Amino acid sequence: MNLERFLDEQKLLAVFNQFDTDGSGKITEDNIYFAMQKLGMEVPRSEVKAIILKHDLTKDGMIAFSEFKEMFMEQGFVKETGPFGAEGPDN
Repeated sequence: MNLERFLDEQKLLAVFNQFDTDGSGKITEDNIYFAMQKLGMEVPRSEVKAIILKHDLTKDGMIAFSEFKEMFMEQGFVKETGPFGAEGPDN
């Protein structure tokens, strides 16, 4: 997956929706596993489970968009949110 250095919320939601393959609004272990397969990547189930465990802040066994966004914010991939993003209205 090729990501720009910074994502705005709309782009991040599009990425989230690529993983939310059943349209439930949450990413499950199966969603991650099958999305990675579609990208041609074989990821062991144990690694998928580790991703869920690490980023599932509500401990419901799934990743909601807010948790997904937090995951990318930790890595510095998400712009500051606000009416005009981090750069302001002129950029």
